[in-house]
Amino acid sequence: GSSSKPRKCIHHLNNLKLSAATSGQWLKKQGFELQNCLILNTLPLNHISGLMPIFRSKIWSCEYINISPTLIKKTNELLVFTNYLKKENKHLITSMVPSQLKRLLSENDGIKWLKIFDLIWIGGASISSETSRKCRLEKINLAPCYGSTETAAMVSSLKPKEFLEGLDNVGEILCDINLRISKKGLIKIKSERIGIELIEYSKTKNFKDKNGWWESSDLGEIQELNNSLYLKFVGRIDNAFNSGGEIVFPEVIKSRLSEFIFNEKIPIKNFMIAKIPNKEWG
Repeated sequence: GSSSKPRKCIHHLNNLKLSAATSGQWLKKQGFELQNCLILNTLPLNHISGLMPIFRSKIWSCEYINISPTLIKKTNELLVFTNYLKKENKHLITSMVPSQLKRLLSENDGIKWLKIFDLIWIGGASISSETSRKCRLEKINLAPCYGSTETAAMVSSLKPKEFLEGLDNVGEILCDINLRISKKGLIKIKSERIGIELIEYSKTKNFKDKNGWWESSDLGEIQELNNSLYLKFVGRIDNAFNSGGEIVFPEVIKSRLSEFIFNEKIPIKNFMIAKIPNKEWG
């Protein structure tokens, strides 16, 4: 959600608990028994979506297991390990970014592993139509979602059933979220779980305006379906881009390169940074 450059975000513990409780309520509506969930975490802890599974397991009173970056790349071992964990009454849940999903879809054991899950939250970036098509073909229970560090993870999520039926958005707006689209087309959010910005040392400022709304740098549309409000993610307003689930800020790269060129007295007068499409990283 940060615009032009990365920002430091501070959350009160209650924000993380509220986020975990809200996603739990969303699951309960679909028939999940929270205490019978088994959360497998494939994301790093410095990523908000990697941190939240720990809080979900505490709030839901369920099991949590971390999957290392090494294991997720060894799909045969990963499959054996997960099959060993799977019990009849357990709901298997995980979260991942599109680059991980694409890698797993490229291997037979990776596809078999994905098919074990009752729900896979996919966020951090949009998934391609090719990836969506393959997941629907293989009946993989994807739940595309939208959220940010500032909102302590997800604010909307699509049910796997809806995804498999062909719905193409990032899902129903969660119960503790007010969401609207600004005149510029930007996603604006009002919620009890928006963090505060750390500017420098102990200086902070509110992400929210005086009316309690936080404006992201993401463009979106609200769709009304089945008497509920759903969010469609359109893209970013600035020139930041998503690579493997991480937001990359060209201005930061340009600033650091300019400093390096100046300090090292390299004879470069000007340069340009451009993004190029990549099958694995987006």
